Amino acid sequence: MGATRYRDFDAAVAELEPIRFRIAGRDHTLKSEPSAKALLTIWDADDDELNVEESRRIIIEIIGQETYDQILSDGATLTQVFMLCRWLVEQSGGEMNGDEANPNPNRATRRAAAKKSPSKKSAKVGRR
Repeated sequence: MGATRYRDFDAAVAELEPIRFRIAGRDHTLKSEPSAKALLTIWDADDDELNVEESRRIIIEIIGQETYDQILSDGATLTQVFMLCRWLVEQSGGEMNGDEANPNPNRATRRAAAKKSPSKKSAKVGRR
């Protein structure tokens, strides 16, 4: 028979290039891929579902407490932190405020319906 129906996703992720970025004058490398739980929370949330504390928890879950503390200590602006979160979502194959590469078809349906209404929603994280 042909190809095997087995894939080791742990090994596949281990082969990925680490995610690196510079913010507030310091280079950082994420120790692991961002948490699916955190990224899916961002993808699935409506604008009014992410308060400041929830946003902070998600950011820490994505970049880690040590990196979070360091970038704030280095003087990162709120805009930089939100831009970082958006970029990390994109690096993981999705978009925070667009339909392309959206892994959630229900969200895509909600967005299509929202485009028909006169009000526009802001991004999930960063536009408060």
